[in-house]
Amino acid sequence: MHAPNQEQTYFCYHCLDSMDGWRIQWCVGFGVDLVPPRDNRLSVSPCGRRKVHAAHTFAERCACYGQNPEVQRRKDAIERSRK
Repeated sequence: MHAPNQEQTYFCYHCLDSMDGWRIQWCVGFGVDLVPPRDNRLSVSPCGRRKVHAAHTFAERCACYGQNPEVQRRKDAIERSRK
């Protein structure tokens, strides 16, 4: 547990050590006015859609999926608590 004035640290800053391994990203839209991300922790990346669309979030599997030791530690703790 972190002290109240300590900022949380992560193994992976892309997915913030999410248990499901999804990396949330921000698409600024296509063919419309660009909109900055609502959360400055989000990576800005085009979603790949070519039709005109507004800014939105989308998810991709993080590169650390299946290899993140922090996530594995939490999964192991959950599994131990079930026994």
